[in-house]
Amino acid sequence: MPGSGAASKPCQGPSLVEVALPLPVRRLFTYRLAGPTPAAGTRVRVPFRNRTLTGWVLGPGSEVRGVRDVIAVLDSRPSVGAELLELARWIAEYYVAPVGVVLRAMLPAPATAAPRRRLVARVVRPIGTLAELEGVFGRAKRQREAFERLVEAGGTQAVAALAEQGFSRSVVRGLEAKGLIRVTDDVVVRDPFRKEPAGEGDAPHPTAGQRGVLRRMAGTLGRG
Repeated sequence: MPGSGAASKPCQGPSLVEVALPLPVRRLFTYRLAGPTPAAGTRVRVPFRNRTLTGWVLGPGSEVRGVRDVIAVLDSRPSVGAELLELARWIAEYYVAPVGVVLRAMLPAPATAAPRRRLVARVVRPIGTLAELEGVFGRAKRQREAFERLVEAGGTQAVAALAEQGFSRSVVRGLEAKGLIRVTDDVVVRDPFRKEPAGEGDAPHPTAGQRGVLRRMAGTLGRG
């Protein structure tokens, strides 16, 4: 009968994916995904032993024992394009390196990190007069001080920053209860180049290994 006695068989549906993880082992890992298979180069968050890691989908997987579920798909479209993914595969093969480690080395750190979140307080009901301040806060001195700090900061500030200034979470909740602010859970956008100085600067100098890769690529393009 077809398929009888096979140790494993290709997945006929879109539920299994092969994922490259940034680990020092030259193998891919299979995970189960509830939705359609993402395109190659898409980042996913997956469980690995007692922790979670960010990896890259390389294609559909095959049935294996003990397969675990993908926690989250992190990209709406691949964060690694087809050409870069092909280059990563070639480097991994040439240098006998895990492709997940190569991808992590090629990309900025935020591309492999889990999204960081923070609570942000925003003023949604401005108070224009001293009389209104007195009427709203009365004897709630700490709430009034926290509200005034928020206004001075432009109407938006991280809850953690308010805590560093001595305003407890209960004070923030009091402002929420009065309808003066709204607290949201925001994703922190990380810029991998935020510490780089502006300007053209010096041209980068490739390492010996990088020069070898560039020569190989130039030779391939010349033959094409």
